[in-house]
Amino acid sequence: MRWKLLQRRLSVSAPRMIVRSHLPWPLRWAVAALMFGFSAAIALWAFEFGKSIAGLDRDAKAELVSLRTEVAQLRSESERATSVANTADSLLKTERATQERLAQQVRQLEAEKQALQGDLGFFEASQKGSHVKFVRQSLQAVDTAIVPKKHEIPVGTLRSILTQAHIDPDDWEKLG
Repeated sequence: MRWKLLQRRLSVSAPRMIVRSHLPWPLRWAVAALMFGFSAAIALWAFEFGKSIAGLDRDAKAELVSLRTEVAQLRSESERATSVANTADSLLKTERATQERLAQQVRQLEAEKQALQGDLGFFEASQKGSHVKFVRQSLQAVDTAIVPKKHEIPVGTLRSILTQAHIDPDDWEKLG
């Protein structure tokens, strides 16, 4: 305890204080902003200098120009390909429609052929040498008549043909 008393008497005793210079706050902020800006400028300079030393910025502009031309070329090719695809699609649709119309026409013609064959009775099926084979299809049976290809047919041959065709000779005389 004596030691503390002695020390107090021999030393200057004063309460602890902080000494500050008095600067207004706007000036303090301006100085801080100036220091921050200066630090940022040094950092940017160091970054750019580092890029130039590393060689990252040498061919960047030329490469950018070449990439832009390549992008433009690819866009034009894409547009051409799209137009070709659209044209091909429209041609394909037109072809399909035409095929459907042709198929419908074929079905109609086949129906007309069947109707005409039914109306006409006999139609020429084949020919072998000087003889022609005529056929008539009905719901009950298929009638076949083989006729020689001559200007005049003998009476007996005509009766044989009418018998093969299941035609009554009296009906034949009525037709003639």
